[in-house]
Amino acid sequence: MKMSGDTIESLIRERRKTEKESKLLQAQIDRLEAERLEKDNAGALEELNSQIEELSFEKREKAKKLKDICRIARTISAGD
Repeated sequence: MKMSGDTIESLIRERRKTEKESKLLQAQIDRLEAERLEKDNAGALEELNSQIEELSFEKREKAKKLKDICRIARTISAGD
């Protein structure tokens, strides 16, 4: 069962890394949204909206990855 324990540990490390990346993405989104409130130039607003949408997509992908990591960990744990 040592191998499944190592696998679980690596999944935990990957989960923590992904959670950290997700939090950083959210901080960037929050910063851009605050900056968007200060802008009155249509071009600048469009650029900020584009950046926010891109970061939001990345954050959704991180959420999917976290869900998959947790599902895999549960599956491995259930087999122990």
